[in-house]
Amino acid sequence: MENKSILKDTSFYIALAILISGILISLAIYFSNSKDTTIVADNQPVAVESEEPVLEVDANKVDTTGDPIMGDQNAPLTMIYWYDFQCPYCKKFEEETLPSLIDKYVNNSQMKIVFKDYSFLGPDSQDAALVSNAIWELYPQDFFAWQMAMTEKQDEENGGFGNMESIMTMIKEEFPQMDTSKIQETINNKKADYEAEITADTQEGQNNGVQGTPGFVIGTQSIFGAYPLENFVSIIDSELNK
Repeated sequence: MENKSILKDTSFYIALAILISGILISLAIYFSNSKDTTIVADNQPVAVESEEPVLEVDANKVDTTGDPIMGDQNAPLTMIYWYDFQCPYCKKFEEETLPSLIDKYVNNSQMKIVFKDYSFLGPDSQDAALVSNAIWELYPQDFFAWQMAMTEKQDEENGGFGNMESIMTMIKEEFPQMDTSKIQETINNKKADYEAEITADTQEGQNNGVQGTPGFVIGTQSIFGAYPLENFVSIIDSELNK
């Protein structure tokens, strides 16, 4: 009788342990799934409810001193754009989406765009960012035409075009009004200042949730990636209608 009692008690505790283990596993799966922040629908990431706090952003609080600005300085809405000259997704955005945004919002003074460095894809990214800072300082009237030319010539990441020599060659061929000797001299003299600006831009991007390029803060909303035009239009219109 004593042996039967022991077996009975042992069976009870085994069953109880199995039950508790099942409950713990279920809870682990539930909380693990609750951390997901995106799902994929129609090949596009879609935000879903998350327990993680949403990072508050405000384009008006971003330091834009010394940064290239396209559009009316007094436009009611500001879009901050962090980019890398070697980034293929920046190229996609600038070729497929940016022209429409300029035509729809910038040209009629509804929005201005501030361009900020986020140079993280290697030495060519750093070279291009240095030249970018020098051209904005010396030839601001030609900056955006030069940037478009840089986008058109972009190849694979650090694949040939984009280092200092190739950029200077392109400037000589396509922008003869720019003095490449003066650009190079300015970079040499102000390299430390430009590098500090590039680092500050990147850090400010990270503070606003940017972890890669392209990254955007539009008014009080953010969007990360080369999304289609309609995604930007939805955010911009909602900000303008506030």
